[in-house]
Amino acid sequence: MRKPRLSATVVSCAAGILFLVAVLSINLSCTDVVVHLINARTGSPIPAKRIRMWSRTPARGWTGYLEQATDSNGVAIFHLKDPSPDGIVVHTAMGGYWEECLPNDRLGFDVSDIVRSGVAREGACPPNLRRIDDKYSPKPGDLYIFVSHLTLWERITHCGEWGCR
Repeated sequence: MRKPRLSATVVSCAAGILFLVAVLSINLSCTDVVVHLINARTGSPIPAKRIRMWSRTPARGWTGYLEQATDSNGVAIFHLKDPSPDGIVVHTAMGGYWEECLPNDRLGFDVSDIVRSGVAREGACPPNLRRIDDKYSPKPGDLYIFVSHLTLWERITHCGEWGCR
């Protein structure tokens, strides 16, 4: 007579665990974008710098921007709650003589491209540095952002040409 009780207990526990897993998966639904901040001159990651992310579709409930600091590996992880935006605009908040090497379209990045295959796309990089984005093989969810630190002379002589901030 104990066997039916044991199997009923096992079935109840299994049902409870399945219910808990279902509830947790619903509440944790989000899209992760892993931003890698890379020095375009050296190819090395840049730690402890702020990165800001805006949504191109703010009607989905975003106000302002999201901000994260890069870790010791130059990585900042953004958790975008579903429904995720169609596109994002990413900028560094580094100041000083750092210039972003963003693609010229300035429209940002499609989240679907980032999630599907990852993105490592470098634009014009002052002072006419060789492109290094082809050295990186992004994984799905990765976004590589390249920046260049200008010398004082480069800033004085070239900022009119590039429109430095």
